[in-house]
Amino acid sequence: MKLARPTRKMIRAKCSDCLLLKANKTHGYDCGCPDCPLYPAQPWRGREMAARLMDSIDRRMAEAKR
Repeated sequence: MKLARPTRKMIRAKCSDCLLLKANKTHGYDCGCPDCPLYPAQPWRGREMAARLMDSIDRRMAEAKR
C-alpha cells in the first residue's frame, strides 16, 4: 500500500502517540493490535519489541499487581 507523504506522517504521529514514543523517535515496534484501523499501515509492523523493553514492562506489571 503506497500512501501520500502527509498521510504517512499522520499515521506515524498517531502510532508514536499510541506507543508512547517521543515525537522525534524514528524507531518503534509492532503494537500487536490488529483491531486498530491503522494497523495495516503501521510503520513498524512486524518489528518486535526489544527484550530490554519487555523486561521493564514485565517488572512494572509485577509491581502493579502487588
